[in-house]
Amino acid sequence: MEHFRKHFILVLILVISVLSFGMLACTDDVEGRFYSLEDSYINELISHSDLVAIAELLNSGRNSDDELNSDIESAIKNKYAKLHDLNVKNIMIEYYGSYNDCVAVICSVNGYGYTTEMVEVYIDDVRLIYNCGGIEMLVWKSI
Repeated sequence: MEHFRKHFILVLILVISVLSFGMLACTDDVEGRFYSLEDSYINELISHSDLVAIAELLNSGRNSDDELNSDIESAIKNKYAKLHDLNVKNIMIEYYGSYNDCVAVICSVNGYGYTTEMVEVYIDDVRLIYNCGGIEMLVWKSI
């Protein structure tokens, strides 16, 4: 009976350890949310002057001269990959600046999405020119 009790306790400890590790591994949920550029403007997460600054960069084919914080970049890539069931290693980010507590980015998948066709989008009176390969400007807000 003593031998059985020792094995039972060892198995119980092993099961608890495995379950605890699994729970810890599942708590890496990214703290943030994506908004479309239009929704972020309508909901006043970004201002009209922010929208103009983003459009100037996008329309000129430039990214922000500033560097995106590596923790925020990692959070954005992880969330985007999770939402689209993609490998995070294949996610590329084009950074268009930080505005208030928001970050303007275009997320794409390495090797997919770009075409030569361009499309114009207007938000309020601001003109944005996108590559038409399903690419969309997103605004990330940490929560």
